[in-house]
Amino acid sequence: MDDMFRIETHIIFIIILCLTVTSCASKKSTDWRKMDCGLYMSPNGAIGFASIPEKANIDHSELKGEECSNSFLTTFGYDDSTQLKYVIDTLTFEHIGSVFYKDTHHIYSYYPMCAGGYFNIFTSEVSDFEWLNGYYYIYKSNIEHFKEGLLDADYNTFTVSQKYNHLACDKDNFYSFGKKMTFEEIEMNESEEVIDELENLKNYCNERIIDTDTNFFSTGSMLYWQWDRDSSWMTFESREHSKVIL
Repeated sequence: MDDMFRIETHIIFIIILCLTVTSCASKKSTDWRKMDCGLYMSPNGAIGFASIPEKANIDHSELKGEECSNSFLTTFGYDDSTQLKYVIDTLTFEHIGSVFYKDTHHIYSYYPMCAGGYFNIFTSEVSDFEWLNGYYYIYKSNIEHFKEGLLDADYNTFTVSQKYNHLACDKDNFYSFGKKMTFEEIEMNESEEVIDELENLKNYCNERIIDTDTNFFSTGSMLYWQWDRDSSWMTFESREHSKVIL
């Protein structure tokens, strides 16, 4: 009787072990398939955001030392149980710059951390969000920086550099990585190439009178300002978030 009990116990243990191994295998990075939109799908149909896409198919055991591994984020935020697959429109989902993504219905943001970070719904008011370059964007007629948040900047004259994404200015100030700085403060820590770009940016921010015969055109109710077709500057004025990409 004891022998029969021991045999049954061993069989149960083996079954549990097999189930555990199978369960763990289903969570390996290599089991997730990359979708056309850049998100990933697991074998059971979950949609995941890859925290480190270049390591999405690399198992944690293959990484060296304290190197961060990829995590597939399948729910929003820190304690929200809502799954991505029930919210994101994968047909229109795309990366729009820096930590921001969008689909037809939402703007999303990613907060990176070595342990995976958090994928969040930034806003459902898609039309109120306008991406300017790798660092700056407009949200509800406010100028914001992807890390520093809301900036005390002049909306009508705020101009960003498309060559050096961290640089911007308005009629009163310069901005570097979202922080308000003087020309001299930026000059102390930048190369000659960046300083040349900063000089050009300063001129653009100061020169607000334009030749209406050559430098702007209108369509509908929007006015687009165009400084120089050969430059790397983008600027806009306050009528319905209009802007120009040169």
